[in-house]
Amino acid sequence: MACDDGNPCTRGEVFSSSCQCGGGTPLNGAPCGSGKVCQVGACTAAQLGTGAVILGQGPGGLLLIGTVVTPDEVVDGEVLIVGDEIKCVAPSCQNDPAVATASIIQTNGIIFPGLIDAHNHVQFDAFDETDWAPEPSDHFTNHYQWADTKRFRALDGRTGKELWQTTLDAVASAVPSTYLGHDGKQYVVVSATGSGFLQAPDSSDELIAFALK
Repeated sequence: MACDDGNPCTRGEVFSSSCQCGGGTPLNGAPCGSGKVCQVGACTAAQLGTGAVILGQGPGGLLLIGTVVTPDEVVDGEVLIVGDEIKCVAPSCQNDPAVATASIIQTNGIIFPGLIDAHNHVQFDAFDETDWAPEPSDHFTNHYQWADTKRFRALDGRTGKELWQTTLDAVASAVPSTYLGHDGKQYVVVSATGSGFLQAPDSSDELIAFALK
């Protein structure tokens, strides 16, 4: 008959003929408390590093260990993820059966379960990644150098295909605006002034309008 000997670092205990609970399989890598991990069936202090450490690999799911931040509290805890679902956020998720098959990662960091990045440029999700791919001649070594590229182009909102492209006198780091003119044409207006923040090499004072056919 199955039993639990109270050791978080063993699984599959059974009662012996003398009614003693034992005989469990020792675990390696499973978390057994805040900052602790199972080593050959014993709960010991985890060896922390400066980066994430894989404590154990399983066939399905992911158990993250670290400082967990929720809207209500900040705790040393665990986050269990199975597929695309967050199954558990708690000081310990060991009571969830899915932990048995999860890969276990000591993040040595901060975990924000369910956080949505509010600073996501929505148009990045509207088109395929090839619409944002660099040209063959682009050789950027840091994220500021794209400001040297003064391309401005229009993409079809239905297909994501490029309609036209032009080169500006300075980079347009502003968000373009669009409106329908009295003549029935759609216009796109953008401020192309360069950017000190982006360390753009050229500057201008242009406000440019394009008429879309």
